Amino acid sequence: MLLQRFTLVFDREGYSPEFWSRLKQKRVACLSYHKFPGGDWRVQEFTVHTATLSSGHKTELQLAERGTLLSNGLWVREVRKLSQGGHQTAIISTDYKLDLIALAVQMFARWSQENYFKYAREHFNLDRLGLWHARDY
Repeated sequence: MLLQRFTLVFDREGYSPEFWSRLKQKRVACLSYHKFPGGDWRVQEFTVHTATLSSGHKTELQLAERGTLLSNGLWVREVRKLSQGGHQTAIISTDYKLDLIALAVQMFARWSQENYFKYAREHFNLDRLGLWHARDY
């Protein structure tokens, strides 16, 4: 069950242990922010990793990883990013093979996609295009 077909990336609203379990059975991995991350991890657990962002730029991320058991018994990977100000951002995934750096980069790349669609809605009337297109079929 380790080889997934593809990965779905969600925001916190996509957090559902039951839904994730069903997707895992269909070999679909999930990646999201942890909705209930609990307390901070010790700073000593974090190590610096060089990550290549989707833009091609390189950056250093302080990352740590643990396994976490969700409320329904689903075992997930939890990766945390430590900011310079000490804030910990927790992400979880049912992708058990991907490198933790790649998991973090995929999760944070989501913002660029969201920003694009927000811009397209505001400036190109993207929602209207979808209605017009659907009406023609």
